[in-house]
Amino acid sequence: MKHLIFIFSILIIGADTAVSLIKKRVHDGLKFSRIVKYTNETIVDMKQNLNANMTQELSLDVLFVADFSTYQAFLEMTNGDVGSAQHYVNIYLGAIFEQTKLIYENFKFGDKTLKLTFSGTFTAYREEDCPLWLSWQEELEADKELLDEFDYDNSTEFSNSTDVFATNGTSGQKFNSYVDVTLDELQEANTTDMTLQIDSKKAIDKFTLWIKKYAEFLPKHEHAVLITKFDLVTVNGHSATQGMAYVGHICQLGESSSVVEDIGASLTALIAAHEIGHSLGAFHDGSSEAKDCDSNDNYLLATSVSGSSNRETFLNSRRMSNCSIESIMKNLRNPSASCIKKWKSKSEKKVHKEFAKKPGESITIMQQCQISFGPTYGNCLNLGYYHGKSICERVWCSNRNDKSNDQCTTLNYFPAFDGTECGYNMWCIEGECVRNPKKWLDCKDLNAKTCTRYSASKLKHFCKSKAFREICCRTCAKKVKS
Repeated sequence: MKHLIFIFSILIIGADTAVSLIKKRVHDGLKFSRIVKYTNETIVDMKQNLNANMTQELSLDVLFVADFSTYQAFLEMTNGDVGSAQHYVNIYLGAIFEQTKLIYENFKFGDKTLKLTFSGTFTAYREEDCPLWLSWQEELEADKELLDEFDYDNSTEFSNSTDVFATNGTSGQKFNSYVDVTLDELQEANTTDMTLQIDSKKAIDKFTLWIKKYAEFLPKHEHAVLITKFDLVTVNGHSATQGMAYVGHICQLGESSSVVEDIGASLTALIAAHEIGHSLGAFHDGSSEAKDCDSNDNYLLATSVSGSSNRETFLNSRRMSNCSIESIMKNLRNPSASCIKKWKSKSEKKVHKEFAKKPGESITIMQQCQISFGPTYGNCLNLGYYHGKSICERVWCSNRNDKSNDQCTTLNYFPAFDGTECGYNMWCIEGECVRNPKKWLDCKDLNAKTCTRYSASKLKHFCKSKAFREICCRTCAKKVKS
């Protein structure tokens, strides 16, 4: 039998600091040695060639966690079907991630884009597995652990103008700041029944401890987002808080985390994007740390967000202000945030995901209504509510069990998921109903000569017919806008 063994060793030869690499090979009982000598110039050239073939990118591995309350909501939506509930809650977490990822694709940090990567999901199928659920004894232990770890004193500061809650230790001790997103405009319009309540600061503290305790059993990640149906309340008991995160604690196990109230679909994703921004190092626009940026401009890190008929103001909700960008870039220069900077070989083939599945392709418009308002809701069929606008800008929902009236309801900010169907061969992208290139590529006219002989006005009428669309698919896709 032939054996092939390679043995590598390095020798430093003489004062010229040349390096010799001895390659030893054993073959059929015979030993062969080969000495390869490297000088300082050779090693420098090797390093330069290696660096020339590498490029640095910014990426963040994100874990999405659904607590027991979120799982229960999907059990109701699937009429108690455990298998379907488990399936759809994971689909939903993936959709929330994809929408959050699409939002971050708009941001430039210097000359780089921060790419969010999906590290996986975890769903609490039992109440005792819920990150926010602790027995009274565990509560006492957790409170003691937090006091020992963070060394809080009795001095606290709360600013109503920026919704920042900070706890200060004595000099030289650790400082943690908590930032919550307070969507005051949403609170009046939000009809989702939140029967469970928890202090938002306590929620993020519990989630932090839970992550640290079970880290070895969870998918490897650099930031964790908890999606919950708990109503997050302020220290004053107000129910206006929809998210909570530590500021600038990205990459730190447990503390690089967010708690997000599941208000519904695209809004939940927006809150997740907002909280990740805090963890990356951004403060609320208009706060003392970002006083040059006006919160009323409706950027992602505004203290509140709302829908707007103004296209630019609406799009700002998916953009970051200059203050947010600068704060994040400053924080990324800290060694503690180094997990985001990754080296990648230039020779690696880029995977083109132009036609990757968008969240609206996984979660239908009816499901978006159910998630937001309850299992008996579906999309509103009364076109009068839309005022000539599409579901892409604002989703309206109605209670299908209430036959006595045709009233529809919505949230103050409720655009459809990107990828939601809004017309024939059309889908929603950034609040607009546009052509779906996936459908466009597969669409052909069965009789091109017949399809092209009609005027635009006649095509607009004929293309409303399903039978005609099947014959003149491409022509209708070009002419029909909604």
